[in-house]
Amino acid sequence: MAALIRSATGHSLNTPHTGALRYDEDHPEIPAAALTAEDAAWFRRMAELGRDVTVRLTMEARMLDDVESFNVIAEIPGSERPEEVVVMGG
Repeated sequence: MAALIRSATGHSLNTPHTGALRYDEDHPEIPAAALTAEDAAWFRRMAELGRDVTVRLTMEARMLDDVESFNVIAEIPGSERPEEVVVMGG
């Protein structure tokens, strides 16, 4: 058994946004994964057509110990409009 959910965003461009999953200590941790919005729409179309869909889910995700990490902050002024700012994150 596993949980297969639709991506948390509607505009995925074939990249699922998974979010986070937490379990209560007294409940089993079942595998869970996210589908892209496009793949979830395909599943819906197949269900509406009455077609059976079989999914084989192979996952190797695991929790690792916390490690020290760093944020990178940089400023690269543009040559044409250096007064304008572009902010990126990920």
